Amino acid sequence: MTTGNEPLPLAPGDGAPRSRVNRWSGRTAWALRLGSIAGVTLLAHLSLWAYTLHGLVWPVMVGWLIATVSRRTMSAALNFAACVLCVVGLRQGFAYRHRVVELEATPVIAALEDFQQTRGRYPEQLSELPPSVWAQLPAANPAYGRWQGAGDVSCYYRAPDTRRKDYGITCVTLMFLKHSYDRERRRWYTWD
Repeated sequence: MTTGNEPLPLAPGDGAPRSRVNRWSGRTAWALRLGSIAGVTLLAHLSLWAYTLHGLVWPVMVGWLIATVSRRTMSAALNFAACVLCVVGLRQGFAYRHRVVELEATPVIAALEDFQQTRGRYPEQLSELPPSVWAQLPAANPAYGRWQGAGDVSCYYRAPDTRRKDYGITCVTLMFLKHSYDRERRRWYTWD
C-alpha cells in the first residue's frame, strides 16, 4: 500500500523515472470536445437554455485554453478550435430558429399585403384576415394578434397607428431576443 508520496519507480535500464499515466486518454478528450460542440449546437436549435449557456461557453473554453497553453501547443489549439466550433454552432442554431420564424410568418405577411391591396388599409386586428391564414399557423389567436410558433416562439402583430404608417410583426425567439419584420424595408432584423 502506498501513501502517494513515494518517488516514481525508475524505468528499467536508464535510471530515469517513469512518467505517470494520464487518466484522460486522447479519445476521451476528443469525445468530450465533440460532445460539447454537438450538445451546445443542439441546445441552440431547441431551447432558450442555449442563450443562457452562451455567456458561459467563452469563459469556460478560454479557461480551458489558458490551462493547456503551457503544457501542449497542439492540445491548446484543439481546445481553442472546440471553443470556436461551439460558438459557431450556437450562432447557426439561432439563425435556424430565425429562419423558422420567417417561414411561419410568410402567410401572415402575404395576407396583410393582400388585405391592404383590396381595402386600401392594413387590418386593425388580425382577426380581420381570412381564416385560411390561421389554419396554417400553430396555436393562433387572431383576436389578440398573436400566434405560437415552433419552439415556443411567440409572435405578435402591431397595427399601424398615428406614429407608424406600417404594421409590425415581432417574434420573441428567446427570453429577450426578438426577431422583427420591417415592412417598409421588407426585411427581418434581430434585436434585444
